[in-house]
Amino acid sequence: MLLDLLRFMEYLLGVPVGVASPEVATSAPMKGPIVAMSYSYLTHLECARCSRTYAADIVQNLCKCGNPLLARYDLPTLRTQLLKADVASRPPSLWRYHELLPVRSEQNVVSLGEGMTPLLPLARIGASMGLPKLLVKDEGLIPTGTFKARGASVGVSRAAELGVRNIAMPDKRQRRRRMGHLCGTCRAGQPDRHAPGRARYHPG
Repeated sequence: MLLDLLRFMEYLLGVPVGVASPEVATSAPMKGPIVAMSYSYLTHLECARCSRTYAADIVQNLCKCGNPLLARYDLPTLRTQLLKADVASRPPSLWRYHELLPVRSEQNVVSLGEGMTPLLPLARIGASMGLPKLLVKDEGLIPTGTFKARGASVGVSRAAELGVRNIAMPDKRQRRRRMGHLCGTCRAGQPDRHAPGRARYHPG
């Protein structure tokens, strides 16, 4: 499954990701009947350790074995319906890859514009380290100043879509800031009296 996902991302991005590319659709017009595409190709959740599966459209927690659940997608079907040109023509944000994100409807996306950030050359530092092509990714351009905002955007969006009204999380400054921004109406930093050491946020 992971290998299939890496290959599909290689196809979308047009760059190697460490595995050989399979034969995939090109930008030529697709033949046959027009098929309505889904906003997300999410199929189910799967335990990272024991592979037990769970329904994706109800609120879940950890697997019965205590390990996290991973989102799984219908990659074979998506490969026949999505073209690289489709992705390239979309706005440069995280959500240009929405088919491989778990939110079912665009109307439920909660975002501050998280997305593409530049790779900048570090010529002097690279030369001193013997790395003439050293690059750094400038994540400081993301609205909340951290790459973790991408995951927070997806998590809050999916939680809201499933009807979750409260989000509790470890009371860390970066996490508090990005989740507070995304949830909109919140009391940043005020601990939840029901869970000491945690902060509760209330999506608008």
